[in-house]
Amino acid sequence: MPEAPDSVVTISLLDPVAGYAVQSWEFEGASMIRIGRGETNDVVLSDTSVSRMHGELTRSEAGWSVTALGRNGIVVHGRAITGATAVGHETVLRLAASGPYLEFRFGRRHNTLTQRLDEERRWSDAREREEERQRADQTDATELDWRVRSEPPSTNCTK
Repeated sequence: MPEAPDSVVTISLLDPVAGYAVQSWEFEGASMIRIGRGETNDVVLSDTSVSRMHGELTRSEAGWSVTALGRNGIVVHGRAITGATAVGHETVLRLAASGPYLEFRFGRRHNTLTQRLDEERRWSDAREREEERQRADQTDATELDWRVRSEPPSTNCTK
């Protein structure tokens, strides 16, 4: 169970294949966390798809939200965000369409074997859902294209 939402927030850089944390940053009592390549950010990433000031997490009375600041964007739950987007415990953020994955979590990360196995299972499930969503999006586009091509030509001619 996560700790109290306002006490500690942990941001973890996730392995893109297995989903376990390769690096973590803990913030106690923070109300804003900046993410990017620039050295002045709270979470500094060297990936070239990450902007100097890529995004920020902000705490308000309603909870935490993430806002994309860079032009490469942030993806949450398989969708590019536009504007402030709510995040909760164990929300995975992808910086840019093909950039690194970050996990937002309440509380501290405990690298126990049980937690790591749970993370790998969750990661596998999340990747499957993302692939299904992408296939569905492709199917929708292909079906629409097929329907347009298979419709009979218009017969609205008058003699």
